[in-house]
Amino acid sequence: MKKTAPISEEIKATLSAFETMKPTAVSADFKKRVLSNMFRKENDSKGLKWFTPSLQWAAIALIVLVNAYSIQYLLTTERTTTIKTFAESYYLTSSSTTILD
Repeated sequence: MKKTAPISEEIKATLSAFETMKPTAVSADFKKRVLSNMFRKENDSKGLKWFTPSLQWAAIALIVLVNAYSIQYLLTTERTTTIKTFAESYYLTSSSTTILD
């Protein structure tokens, strides 16, 4: 079996590996470019520039009007409650039997 090296030697070997590492070279304006790109991307909203607040209000008003009309239509229109009256209203019945039966 192989004997393991003492911990202190392993620590020294690890620390000596750090001495061989070279520092990275970063350009002087790197931070400035990164921050300007981040700021530009935050301000560039490519989404719905044309959907201005006045159009938003118009869209909300249109939706409310359509909903009010549909509620009024549903409350005033008589709906068929049975299959027989449905079949009669769409001429699906003959003299004695219906097509749906």
